[in-house]
Amino acid sequence: MAKAGYHPDFVPALHHLLHARGNGSRSASLYAMHPCWEERDRELAGAYQQASIEFEHRWPEWYASPGGNPPVVVFADPPAVKKSSSKQWEIQVTMSCQNLAGAVEVVLRADSNRKETASLARLSSDEDNDNELRQLTGCTSPRTTVAFTLADLIAKQKPYMKWTDVYVIDAWGSVLARSDLPKLPR
Repeated sequence: MAKAGYHPDFVPALHHLLHARGNGSRSASLYAMHPCWEERDRELAGAYQQASIEFEHRWPEWYASPGGNPPVVVFADPPAVKKSSSKQWEIQVTMSCQNLAGAVEVVLRADSNRKETASLARLSSDEDNDNELRQLTGCTSPRTTVAFTLADLIAKQKPYMKWTDVYVIDAWGSVLARSDLPKLPR
């Protein structure tokens, strides 16, 4: 792809898009024929370096390459959940961004059916949605952490609702990354 004029960032961007649109299976099967998405990102590291060198050698002005400018890529670590007080939980999402100009929005979702990932149409932009918490970030440092505090929300939420997914979306609503939230202890 690099020889053809496509920046190496198109590969992780595609992986993250496919992961976000996946069927929602949360754990890898013992009999899986393909690596999980996190493993794909780790395996990509070595080939990425070589492809980047090849691309920059052939296309010093990225915008002039057949693929154009590289896409925004967000690498989000699995969310960390910790108790910050007796009735308060904090969910931390650590991420790094590449090729970002502007901001991304981190969306924490609750769903009654934990087995299902959100369809992109269900990621609403309604700020009064009880099933989503949102934060904007510029993702300006090499490692940016966004924290959600769940205090009264857990007490107010319906018993069948569970905080399940974290999505990172761009200004146009395109999903850049998705992570599964570990089950919150009661």
